[in-house]
Amino acid sequence: MEANNEAVLELAKSIQSLSDNIVTMEIVIIVTGLVSAGFMWFIIKYYENATNDRADEFSVRKADRLDNTDNIDELLEYCLKFREKYPNDMTVNFYLGLAYYRKQQFLESRKYFKKSAELNPNMRQNVEGYLEVIEKELTIPADCLKN
Repeated sequence: MEANNEAVLELAKSIQSLSDNIVTMEIVIIVTGLVSAGFMWFIIKYYENATNDRADEFSVRKADRLDNTDNIDELLEYCLKFREKYPNDMTVNFYLGLAYYRKQQFLESRKYFKKSAELNPNMRQNVEGYLEVIEKELTIPADCLKN
């Protein structure tokens, strides 16, 4: 009888040990899930910041993409939207000048290129070539353009 009692006690200890292991595994699974969810959140936020395509911030990457794919009307619309919010943003003014330049609206282009350089004198070197072409285009007599 004592052997049966010892067997029952041993069985009870094994069941308790198994139960403890199951609880430990459940905790590990929950913690792993939380860590994975946190990591995914971090990756998403990192990607949002890396691409800088958030709706409330001007994205140079998006402006470049629009310019490089000849979506000039969309580039112009994009820049005008941000120009309303940030009239003294050097980058917005530069890309607005670039959009008007691509549309050959040289008076508007010159205005925004000059504003960009005024806001940051270091931009002068980036806009000088454009301004030279614009000045040449604007000084061509109208009767020469008819031919």
